[in-house]
Amino acid sequence: MTVLLTITDDQHAELYTARGGHNRGTIFYIHGGGFIYGDKNDLPAAYIDQFTAADYNVLSIDYPLAPEVSLPTIIQSVQTAYDWFCANCLRLTGTSRIILFGRSAGAYLAYQLLMAQDLPIQPKAFINFYGFFDIFSPKLVQPDAYYQQFASVTLPAPQEKPQYTGSLTERFPVYLTVRQKGQWQGYIDATPAMQRPVQFGALPPMYICHALHDPDVPFGIAIQEKARHPRATLVSINADQHDFDRMPTVANHEVYDEVIGWLEGILGDK
Repeated sequence: MTVLLTITDDQHAELYTARGGHNRGTIFYIHGGGFIYGDKNDLPAAYIDQFTAADYNVLSIDYPLAPEVSLPTIIQSVQTAYDWFCANCLRLTGTSRIILFGRSAGAYLAYQLLMAQDLPIQPKAFINFYGFFDIFSPKLVQPDAYYQQFASVTLPAPQEKPQYTGSLTERFPVYLTVRQKGQWQGYIDATPAMQRPVQFGALPPMYICHALHDPDVPFGIAIQEKARHPRATLVSINADQHDFDRMPTVANHEVYDEVIGWLEGILGDK
């Protein structure tokens, strides 16, 4: 069953409920898109079906996008959604067990959420697909050689109202342009002072999945995450795409099966 939920007047979420008899918890999913594009429906339905068939609920949230809002506002919006779900999770799902799942920029937002003070419920685990923990990593700040092979676009003026959905067709070229010019952080109003430093020892067990030849977020960042986190599992994928799982292939279904198996071991479920 799928339920559309209202967090605030502008912010919404989709809840996909577990299909079996053993309610193992809720996957709190945060989408990627460089904080500029994407929406809460970007996780392919086939992967959601894998989670719900394995008795996990999936809650996918939206959040306002840059440049209409700044990165600090985006981070606060994710925390608002998390706090709201914590207050309503038992009523909505019958369980207070939460697992964070972020892909790409969504993983960064999960890191920032985990570093917030006094979370109502501490997540039991963190699934990190091709994410990053520091938006000021040298590889992310400097002009990107990979994106420089593509044509840039004129950056559009921000719209008057916050946008919670950004189409790949319209907004990905904007992301491409600011990355190729080394202007990403400035475009989304990110400053070192607004970033919560990640204390890796305070994180829950983490599953990191990252393509070896990722052209957008270098695999070296995943290596840093694994080295700093005492309870991290790193799985490398022999691919040259950033979001290697964009299409639900047989191989990618197996990747998600491995995530589910890891979760069962972490949570003590059979």
